[in-house]
Amino acid sequence: MEKVEKKNKYKDENIQNNNNNINEESKLLKKTISQNGENYFNEMCAKLLNLSDGLSTFSNLAITYYFKDNLKLSPSQSALIQSILSFPNILKPLFGFMSDIYPFFGYKRKSYIVINSILIFISWLILSFFNPSVELTILILLIKAISKTFLNACSSAVLVEISKKRAENSKKLENFNSAIIYINIGTIISSTTRGIALEFFSTKTMFLISGILSFLNIISGILYQEIRIKNENNKENNYNKKNHFKQFYDLIKQKQIFLLLVYMLIMTVTPSYYESSFYFLTDVKGFTKIDFGNLTIILMVIFFINSIINKRFLNLFKPQKVIIYTTIIAFLFSSVYNIWIFFNLKSKLIIFAAISLYIGFKALSVKPIFNLGFLVCPKGYEGSVMGLFYSIRDLGDTLASLFGSALAYLLDIQGKNYLTFNKMIYIINFISLLPIIFINIINDKSIVSIQENKD
Repeated sequence: MEKVEKKNKYKDENIQNNNNNINEESKLLKKTISQNGENYFNEMCAKLLNLSDGLSTFSNLAITYYFKDNLKLSPSQSALIQSILSFPNILKPLFGFMSDIYPFFGYKRKSYIVINSILIFISWLILSFFNPSVELTILILLIKAISKTFLNACSSAVLVEISKKRAENSKKLENFNSAIIYINIGTIISSTTRGIALEFFSTKTMFLISGILSFLNIISGILYQEIRIKNENNKENNYNKKNHFKQFYDLIKQKQIFLLLVYMLIMTVTPSYYESSFYFLTDVKGFTKIDFGNLTIILMVIFFINSIINKRFLNLFKPQKVIIYTTIIAFLFSSVYNIWIFFNLKSKLIIFAAISLYIGFKALSVKPIFNLGFLVCPKGYEGSVMGLFYSIRDLGDTLASLFGSALAYLLDIQGKNYLTFNKMIYIINFISLLPIIFINIINDKSIVSIQENKD
């Protein structure tokens, strides 16, 4: 009798243990399914944010014409204002830092995405329905630029968070660069339509269309799934904020990471001849809005190809070699621009190819630095670290525009005077080769080892 009771008791215990195991496995399975579903949904939201970022370039050409035709600004004035409007980009680490440690209405990313998207939407509407002065136009565009920078900082953090969940570095980078392709898809869509659209619509209508397109960001922010932080101001969170800043500082002060940031600035600070080139091509060469639209289409297709090259092939080569070769190739294509002007060639196809390939290879030369920056980005610091790398790039672009404006002024490229424009391109081409001299300050092996030790 005792044996039977013990046997039954043993069976009951086994059944209970099996039931517990089944319950635990069921909970784990539900949690995994829930996390996978959330990750998939958030990946879609990240792609939508990147697509919308590309579509946001729809009115770039309209703004340039608005400065030239409506506000009657000179090339140097236009370049100066563009530099001012790009200044908020250097604040991207601050916005990334805020989204990392200061939840807004309990959310680290979601609320910031929604509120900044709304501000962008309102800015476009004001420009669409009113006729603000030069000063007020700059203020509205500046507010829009600040909101867009904050939005980009949050979307970059979201993208890094999702990509970092991959096991291998190659898979992490592939996922990171795959999502970036959507920016180029959006840019291609906007660039294939804006030149033609500007022929039929006023700049005001173009601004309104941009406002409607920006509504995609609001939708994406609302749909984004994120765990709400209930107690934002407790002692533990306050401690984490101080600790976050300290660890962030400890990370970027490491020699190889600091030098990588310095080299990013060196590469991007080359003076820009974009604004002067726009005025030269319209006033001297008679380029139309459709011509610029076609040029932009070619450029965006090249950017799209760049993204695929970066995703599939750049990781197979040393970053230093990629930077050297792409910088030299960019220099050669920019030199074709000099030849085209010197011999007064008429073919638009030549200049389309020269300008777009120059910009394309120049952009490609910076990709290895972003890849290295992505790899050393710790969990929980996505907004801060990637925001810093992007802001250094944008600071370089801002300074490049300012230096280009100053150079145009010194060479007296004003109004209808473009006699020294070719000389300006010669000077800028020479300066563009200088970063190669400092290439050895990048130590990719040391940076990868930092990431491996961190993991």
